Amino acid sequence: MADAVTTAWTPRGSWAGILASGAFGAAGQPGITIEARDGLGIASLIAGEGRDEVLTQALQRRTGLG
Repeated sequence: MADAVTTAWTPRGSWAGILASGAFGAAGQPGITIEARDGLGIASLIAGEGRDEVLTQALQRRTGLG
């Protein structure tokens, strides 16, 4: 019988292992700075046609956001 294997799962962001933090752009030119920020999330909310107000009210009740 095979030995039991225990795996510890570690949460990681969707860009883990892909995103390289740092400054990017041509030498001597303004560029951009990229920095990973963990612990953030993005949500998309879509209301059916004519249901915008229902979605707005549900968000206000559950989150307090307007």
